[in-house]
Amino acid sequence: MLYTAVVGMGGIYFFKDVKIFKLFFKSTHLVANVVVGLIFSVGFALLGYCPGTGVGAIGEGRTDAFWGGVLGMLVGAGLYAEVYHYIKGNILTWGSYGKITIPSILGMVFPISLDPNCSILCWDNLFSHNPEEKENIATSG
Repeated sequence: MLYTAVVGMGGIYFFKDVKIFKLFFKSTHLVANVVVGLIFSVGFALLGYCPGTGVGAIGEGRTDAFWGGVLGMLVGAGLYAEVYHYIKGNILTWGSYGKITIPSILGMVFPISLDPNCSILCWDNLFSHNPEEKENIATSG
């Protein structure tokens, strides 16, 4: 998963640098992100499905995914839409840091910030297993 994020980040910044498209960042609201992350995590843990696999489980006929998952997502989205006008001016502005990125927080230019990540991932993929284990993986198929 980390490898996918790093490769995707590299592609996005490459296209930005060659001016194929322009990036628009949303503002960071730390308190809102933490609260929503906690709510999402509790729902994820109680149900046992992430949102995508919950919808897939409905296709398999699992009713718990519908009643607890998808219906819960729809009710939660509806409740958020109803209270948005009340929390927009106060709660959603707590911990507001503006438009920030990881390279800007670390004070790095993008290619420099990507290089250590790629080096760590390449090292892990090449040298994390001993040779006998790699040989067993290659021959056991």
